[in-house]
Amino acid sequence: MPSYTTVLEDTSPVLVYSTSWGAGHSAHDSSAELYTQSSFTITEVKGESMSFKFFGTSVWVFGAKRGNHGNYIVQINEDPYLQFNGQSAPDEFNQMLFNSTVDLGTHNLTISNDEESKFLDIDYVAFESNIGQNDEALIVNTYQDNHPSFAYSPPSSWKIPDAVGMFSGGSGHATTDSSAIATFTFQGGAIALYGPVGPNQASKYSVQVDDGNKSFFNATKQFYRPQQILFYAGNLGQGTHSLHLQLVSTASDTTGELAIDYANVYTAPSLGGSFIAGASAALTLPSSAVTSAAPTLPTSAVPSPNHNYITERRLVAGLAATSSLALLMTVICIWLLWRQRYGPLRLSRRHVEPFLDDDHNIRQPNSLPSPWVTNSPASGPDSATAMPQASGRGLLFQLRSAASSKSRPPPAYTILDGPGRTQPAF
Repeated sequence: MPSYTTVLEDTSPVLVYSTSWGAGHSAHDSSAELYTQSSFTITEVKGESMSFKFFGTSVWVFGAKRGNHGNYIVQINEDPYLQFNGQSAPDEFNQMLFNSTVDLGTHNLTISNDEESKFLDIDYVAFESNIGQNDEALIVNTYQDNHPSFAYSPPSSWKIPDAVGMFSGGSGHATTDSSAIATFTFQGGAIALYGPVGPNQASKYSVQVDDGNKSFFNATKQFYRPQQILFYAGNLGQGTHSLHLQLVSTASDTTGELAIDYANVYTAPSLGGSFIAGASAALTLPSSAVTSAAPTLPTSAVPSPNHNYITERRLVAGLAATSSLALLMTVICIWLLWRQRYGPLRLSRRHVEPFLDDDHNIRQPNSLPSPWVTNSPASGPDSATAMPQASGRGLLFQLRSAASSKSRPPPAYTILDGPGRTQPAF
């Protein structure tokens, strides 16, 4: 059964933090650039937690282990809490704080700080999901925000985001109107919707898939981060699905801006999945190239926070480059074979060297070389062409030319060599 890994950066709204968490940054921590995307979320209050739901078979939580970190606890669903220690000297980054393999299904993970005045930080989270059946391909279709599968209502309430240059494909839709709705229609077993987070982004928005319950999220973060996963849903099954996204008004006057970048739809042939015309990127992975088991990843094998996004485009770029190179080599081979077969013949017809063995055959000013003739109007089949005097091979050449001129049609074209002079092309 094909599988895929989804990576949630610490600023993804899918990760729900309790109140006493903050954004780590270089102004307070000189090691901030050692985190992926130079971004991490941190707390030093005991009992503060981060939780999220996922559909899959494995889950990983990554962060740092440092000298000022302490104990933390993790719970999967209603299982007992497991305690771990995050202290390390020297500091270690991009460390796996927790990993678990579970049955395929919907699960909830919660990680909490378990020591007062000691830090716990989150760098990113990853989970693995399966889709389709054994021995079939995984199909991923990427839809840009301007694909016809997206509908924006009313159109007048949607605009181009200010930071659209940081969006995938350089396009995006944004709104500050709480009555505006974006609807995305698709076929697939799972979907990930991408957009920006930041200080001016939506403080509350709702997402509803088909006739399910609405889920609420917060895209307001201390720093602006584009291309974050705003929503994820799996195990959707066959058929056509609709996702409805809407900005929710709050008690404050500023609800922020809700922006849409693109969507990834995961499917397989058994779900009726196929490549969609007009999708900006499409990728097929054979099942043999996709991890079918749920491994325990070592630190060195950890996917980066934009694992899916980067891997898909690198593979598409590699396939395109390979195909272009193969086409170029084919064209070159065809050209070389054609040139070898026809090139010398064409050159021999256009470059005929005269037979010059006498001094008087050397071209003088205002005179014609011996093998050259002037065209004169023909008076009939037996009309003759004036020939200059020559001897030796020059004469032989002229006699042959005169004889052949009676049995073959005139040259198809002539090459001019000054006023009134022409050279037959052989």
